[in-house]
Amino acid sequence: MGKNIHSWEDLQKNVTKIAATLNKDQNLLLAAASNPIFALEELGYKIDSGIIAQVEDKMRFTTKQVVQLSKLRKSIYTKAGKDFHIRSQSELNKVLFEDLSIEAYDAKGCLLPKEARMRQKREGQSTLSLYKNLHPIIEPLLAFEEINASVSGFCDAYTYQKIRSGKYGKGSNIKLTIKLKKTKK
Repeated sequence: MGKNIHSWEDLQKNVTKIAATLNKDQNLLLAAASNPIFALEELGYKIDSGIIAQVEDKMRFTTKQVVQLSKLRKSIYTKAGKDFHIRSQSELNKVLFEDLSIEAYDAKGCLLPKEARMRQKREGQSTLSLYKNLHPIIEPLLAFEEINASVSGFCDAYTYQKIRSGKYGKGSNIKLTIKLKKTKK
């Protein structure tokens, strides 16, 4: 297909074609259900790196949450002095501990490890909360993390490839089909 996606609207224009292609391959359809971004890339779509977060947000969250995440992202980027992939632990840690030089100490005065891990829905409190009040970036990061953890995220590349290769779902009685609703104009 080889189509560049520059906006959410570009993606929406291709939904019928994408759904038809996915419906032809059950393993690809299962994989797309677990990470639609990877599936789009596999289908030859190139999504501009600047909109991947927006696309993921619109696929996972309510409109209200998308607006909240967008505002939080702007605040975080302003406080960081640059844009970065907030959901990437390595990029988050680089910003916090290298770029902003945040340091935290425990009650005994020992330096806490320079690694913040945002929590997932199924997990408890994140290590990011240990750095609360140490820098203005932490408060919007914690708010972002709370919304992000409220909905299951997309699977990682390893899991996607396992599903794609038929390691999950193949031989099971799972049968998926994408049906599109027609909207009135």
